[in-house]
Amino acid sequence: MDVRQSVHSEHAKTLDTTEPRKKFLIEQIFTPNQYTMVYSHIDRIVVGGIMPVDGEITFDDGIGKQFGVNYFLERRELGLINIGGPANIVIDGKSYAVGNELYYNSAPAHATFPMRVITQEDAVKATLGDIATCNKRTICKYLVPEVV
Repeated sequence: MDVRQSVHSEHAKTLDTTEPRKKFLIEQIFTPNQYTMVYSHIDRIVVGGIMPVDGEITFDDGIGKQFGVNYFLERRELGLINIGGPANIVIDGKSYAVGNELYYNSAPAHATFPMRVITQEDAVKATLGDIATCNKRTICKYLVPEVV
């Protein structure tokens, strides 16, 4: 796990262009047959990628211990975003069909909520911009009160 420390705003003003890249840019998100994990002390968020190619990938038992808990998601929530082909995620023994390249975020959780799969069909869609300015697009909003 790559651990990133916070940067004070006054200190950030003194950095040249290479330093913010070292502190904030995550250059390698997807590695075949592995998961990556970057922990940021800014909001205690974890960011990474999961890229199963030849088989199953699981979070190591030791990851929870690095967070002072028995298992990684004991007091954290996790959002997986499928940006690849078909795969299955197994959570508490139940399998969910998703993609084989998964971007994820995890943050501390202060309440327990049921697990939920949100598909593109479930998302709230907002069309913005204009064709004349080459800026027309549709935004799919997944994690908003109207959906979850």
